Amino acid sequence: VQTPSSNLFGYVAKLKRYNFIALMMMLAALPCIGWADTSWTGANSTDWMDSGNWSSGLPAPANYKITIDNISVNTPSLSTSVSAGWDIVIGNSGNTGALNQNSGTLATGNGNWAFIGVDDGSVGTYTLSGSASFSASRINLGTFGNGTGGTGTLNINTTGTVDAYGNNTGNWYNDNTWQIGSDKGSTGTINLVNGTVHSNGNMWLGAFSGTGILNQSGGTVNVGGNLALARMYSGASSPPATVGTATITGGTLNADSITGAYSGGGGDIQHGTLTVSGTGVVNSERDLMLAAGGTAASTGVVNINSGGTVNVATTTKRWLQMNQWDSVQAILNVNGGTLNLNANTDLRFSTGPGWSSGSGGIGASTVTLSSGAITSYSGNQTGNGSGVLDLNLAGGAVNNTFNLDGGTLTIGGIISSSASGTRVFNFNGGTLKASQGSSTFFASGAASAANVRNNGTVIDTNGNDITIGQELVHSAVGGDNATDGGLSKSGL
Repeated sequence: VQTPSSNLFGYVAKLKRYNFIALMMMLAALPCIGWADTSWTGANSTDWMDSGNWSSGLPAPANYKITIDNISVNTPSLSTSVSAGWDIVIGNSGNTGALNQNSGTLATGNGNWAFIGVDDGSVGTYTLSGSASFSASRINLGTFGNGTGGTGTLNINTTGTVDAYGNNTGNWYNDNTWQIGSDKGSTGTINLVNGTVHSNGNMWLGAFSGTGILNQSGGTVNVGGNLALARMYSGASSPPATVGTATITGGTLNADSITGAYSGGGGDIQHGTLTVSGTGVVNSERDLMLAAGGTAASTGVVNINSGGTVNVATTTKRWLQMNQWDSVQAILNVNGGTLNLNANTDLRFSTGPGWSSGSGGIGASTVTLSSGAITSYSGNQTGNGSGVLDLNLAGGAVNNTFNLDGGTLTIGGIISSSASGTRVFNFNGGTLKASQGSSTFFASGAASAANVRNNGTVIDTNGNDITIGQELVHSAVGGDNATDGGLSKSGL
């Protein structure tokens, strides 16, 4: 956020060698800057371009800040392009504001921010339709508060773009060009039907005991940095927990990386959930991490339901990381959807910061493949991959489980980089398919237990020579039948 008068102060400072009278004469000769806030009154109509609807004239680059927090008479409607001089605020100081825009581009001053629903008790709603577009250096949606928080909603059904173009500076806080549902009690929601949402840097969906929500049924979301679902920094967060939820039923979400339950301290509580279904597609170019850190009460969840597709990587090998550290729980459910592990990407539990031995997460974490597919590819959804399922990369007393209840798991091998803790693979339906030949495809000790449950499984060699040294045993899971479903082989 810029301070427009700073340049004037600097100019005055350079003149301090002149006497007072000369200084006054020079200042009098300077052009009038004319910076002034203007606020919506709606006194005449809903027309944004009617100067009688504003406290200090029409919003323009000569204005200081634009505020819309009084819609008791009329709600503003915009259908042309307008640039502000500084920030744009919709819903502020405990008041309610709203804006409807159907064409043109609304922009903050260069490098300045937008606030929609800011401060305790404030409500802000911004609806874009037709060909409307909006741009700001940073967009704060439902933010700032110490109890009730602010509530901000952004409804997008347009052929235009909503763009947060802020620069990547390398600073963990300043690089979040979207902050959605940030601070205690605040809630921010994006409802995307059509159009493009762009984030040049990181996008925080729920932060610092706030709640962030993305509902996408169409259009495109492009995140140039990290998409964080439930972001805390460090230390214990006071209730309520931080919550970030993205539900993708259509359209495409592209991110450089995705992290759920993103914590910098073991005392934090957060819940990050990504659900993909219908025609929805999510692409993570770098790692997709379900749960970075937090207490045992924290969760990072990814649901890939019928029709939904999640792609990790394109041409460079990455990881799908389940639980990184602390006691946070990671849960991956594939139920009719598709998870593509491209460029030989691995699926790994308990990765740990820096992958150092004993540092990996110990929270109970589970992958359940009920129907659909998890597939290792060598290229971008092409070729047989060499990616592995690692039941424990760097954890100690881990509690990790893979449930093959249906569908097809196509993988280059099943391993445990660390033999510590509980590492269970359950065969209970579906197909385990080898993507490559291997004499250590499922080596002895790769799992602490490999249970053959009621529905058994099919092991498909896919024309490869593989060796399973791991002992496959009758299920010891409580409630299972006395006779299990057995194993069958295919893929000569």
